[in-house]
Amino acid sequence: MVVDGRAIDEPYVYLLPEAGAAAQSPFPPVHVPPGELWVMGDSRNNSADSRAPGKGPVPVDDVVGRMWWRVLPLSRFGRIASAR
Repeated sequence: MVVDGRAIDEPYVYLLPEAGAAAQSPFPPVHVPPGELWVMGDSRNNSADSRAPGKGPVPVDDVVGRMWWRVLPLSRFGRIASAR
């Protein structure tokens, strides 16, 4: 995936070889308005995320919950600093 013209390293999309090759259908550039989030599943072959038809950016106000721990990539495993 590319964000703001920079490729994002996402090694976690390769952790489930039984799900098939880590693939992602191409999609056009997306502008995410202020106050909204673009969400993508880590299992690109099996995710109904912002790329799904009829979906798109999610209003921040619609987000329920809080992220406390990062699990993947394993090199960044740990508690999220903003949750302290």
